[in-house]
Amino acid sequence: SCSQEALPIVITRASLVVAGVVSIIDPETRVPPSTAVVPVERVLHLRVFDAEVEDDEWQDRWRGLPDQLFQPHHAEGIISFAKVLEDECATGGTIIVHCGHGQSRSTAATAIVAAAWGASADEAIAASRAAHIASFTWDSARAWLPNRRMLRVGSEAIYGDARLVAAAIAASISE
Repeated sequence: SCSQEALPIVITRASLVVAGVVSIIDPETRVPPSTAVVPVERVLHLRVFDAEVEDDEWQDRWRGLPDQLFQPHHAEGIISFAKVLEDECATGGTIIVHCGHGQSRSTAATAIVAAAWGASADEAIAASRAAHIASFTWDSARAWLPNRRMLRVGSEAIYGDARLVAAAIAASISE
């Protein structure tokens, strides 16, 4: 996982075989031109805000903009995309996941990808942390703060419950 700023560096300078890119940006942000080096059918664009809206007060604020918050169909998009590229990634390909700052949406999406490939919740969170740490070579972002709304929605789609959230909380406590 990485930030939008680091994406071109990761794509062009890293010695990775890029199987696909998950690009998670705010709805009003311009699509990063660096994704143009990857065939369009291998880029999943999600336009959602980095919001962890769970309480009623915040829900009222976002009520008119439900698609701008991470929803079950966004999780299904990540899961389907990951499954299409799973065999290629098993033989050396990489899915690069980026968001605006490389801290919360990308780390949550990375955990969803790992879970979609059959990882347990703890393994998916460990994979998310490892991918985030690996991005330090190209990216100055240091905080690992997976978006809990994304984790919950993705976890419910894969496991039927919120175990990715519980695993992320446990991993954060054990730092």
